[in-house]
Amino acid sequence: MGKWREWSGNLGLFVLRVALGLGIASHGYGKLFGGHIADFAKMAVEPLGFPQPLVFAYLSGLAEFAGGLFLAAGLLTRLTAVPLAFNMCVALIMVHIKHGDPFQRMELAVVYLVFAVSMLLMGPGAVSLDRVIFGKKK
Repeated sequence: MGKWREWSGNLGLFVLRVALGLGIASHGYGKLFGGHIADFAKMAVEPLGFPQPLVFAYLSGLAEFAGGLFLAAGLLTRLTAVPLAFNMCVALIMVHIKHGDPFQRMELAVVYLVFAVSMLLMGPGAVSLDRVIFGKKK
């Protein structure tokens, strides 16, 4: 029974990683390839006071797109989780909370932040490219 629990836990982690990683990646894809990056920079990033808002808009989109794909694959999982967690913290603190959004408006950013922090703490599990490339950690 112990092996089954270990395997089912790793399989569950894989399912979460793929589903939420691809979800985050789809948001980044829309930013990067949806033809609206300049609007995102002007409407969402510039009001936050970041210098070079277009650069930061691309960095946000890249963190979400590439980071989501990397997390879905379980590749460089802990390293990838850091910029994603930062991105979600910025979205939550500087956009949602600052504007007094109800929880329903910030719920997805909260879920993605919890997911990124969980991946940072737990790692990708056994069903991952990290495991294939870097082997089992003792």
